[in-house]
Amino acid sequence: MILFVCQHGSAKSLIAATHLNRLAEQRGLPVRATSAGLEPDAEVPQHVIDGLANDGIDVLEYRPALLTSAKLLQAARIISIGCDVESIATGAASVERWYDLPMVSDGYENARNAIVARVAQLLDTWRPPMRFLSRHDVRALLDVTSCIEAVEAAFRLHAAGASIGPGVLATHVIGGGFHVKAAGLTGKRAYYAAKVNGNFPDNPRSQNLPTIQGVITLFDATNGTPLAIMDSIEITCLRTAAASAIAAKYLSRDDAQVLTIIGCGAQALPHVRALSAVRSLRRVFAYDIEDRRVAALVRDAEQLGIEITVVAADYHAAVRVSDMVVTCTPGRVPLLTRGDLPEGAFLAAVGADSEDKRELDPSLLADSAVVVDILEQCATIGELHHAVAAGVLTRDDVRGDLASLVSGQYAGRRSRHERVIFDSTGTALQDVAAAAVVYERACNVGAGTELQISE
Repeated sequence: MILFVCQHGSAKSLIAATHLNRLAEQRGLPVRATSAGLEPDAEVPQHVIDGLANDGIDVLEYRPALLTSAKLLQAARIISIGCDVESIATGAASVERWYDLPMVSDGYENARNAIVARVAQLLDTWRPPMRFLSRHDVRALLDVTSCIEAVEAAFRLHAAGASIGPGVLATHVIGGGFHVKAAGLTGKRAYYAAKVNGNFPDNPRSQNLPTIQGVITLFDATNGTPLAIMDSIEITCLRTAAASAIAAKYLSRDDAQVLTIIGCGAQALPHVRALSAVRSLRRVFAYDIEDRRVAALVRDAEQLGIEITVVAADYHAAVRVSDMVVTCTPGRVPLLTRGDLPEGAFLAAVGADSEDKRELDPSLLADSAVVVDILEQCATIGELHHAVAAGVLTRDDVRGDLASLVSGQYAGRRSRHERVIFDSTGTALQDVAAAAVVYERACNVGAGTELQISE
């Protein structure tokens, strides 16, 4: 956040802040400004209101704000316009002074032109500090609805050729492995993200650590400037659930009401939340081999007003009465086979993200319509990989990918009776979309910690 300060907070600093915000938005820059005064006026002078109104800026609800220590400390950059701020800015960012600007009282247009020229010059040379965002920051900034919207938009951009990559690299180590996923989007503003995740399934039991840990680094895709480093757990969980929800929106029946979750780890609650956003859930079944994980899901879901029915042993019975099913386990043997999924059901298979993982028997895929997130990736590390290896499917048998689906290139569900499987291996298109939302919101509210890694 850039803070403009003048004596009364109602003329030069206000003009500077409002025009900077408009110019930054037009240029797609994630920087915002605010204004304050040492001795703020009670109201904005009428000639300033009229001048800004002629510029297309409405400030009728604006009240000049008093400069406080909190405002100074929250600002990444402080610009003083004709007043002394340094004496009270102890511990805050360094203060930049703007001199020789015309008086607004002598003519709004002349003063406005001079201020806007300085603002434009500031944006021409503006380089954002890198921002560090913790898991707590990410959770506070990213809601499920915004994540779904961002991920769907990312797949549309991918279908239109406005993406970079995606690419993936996996390395196996004793007890787990590391995944590197990277992609970019060249929409209104170009972003590139690289995510490095460690996946160690025994962590919760043996070391009281999450199964998945990692970071996402976000870059400006036009010049390579590092913009942010953020915790990846919250984004990984929510963007994965967002992709399942997007697939469900297009591939499940409109009247789908019953959901079964197999695997109650970190992906379970985000999937309940995300699927609740696209379908009116009447009943949710949940199964896991560990009672403590099911209990945690029940507790967390209750706080959201969602009742979970615990499946003690036979999850197949729950699946057979479900409209939607999500498998989100680190399994290496099939959990479901042909005959388990009822007619008309939608299944999101989330767990397979490496060659040795699988949750579905190839016969189930052969008996269903299959939609993938990324075809090449699913044919290498997803459920499709096992079906192709078993000789029951080829890549040409896949109905389509998610990008083509959301951009209207084919119809997803063709009848109420067909079974549809979404093979979700996870792609950095989802990561960069979600990370961009988090970053832009963090810039707007000053969240996280700013880091200077270069001169």
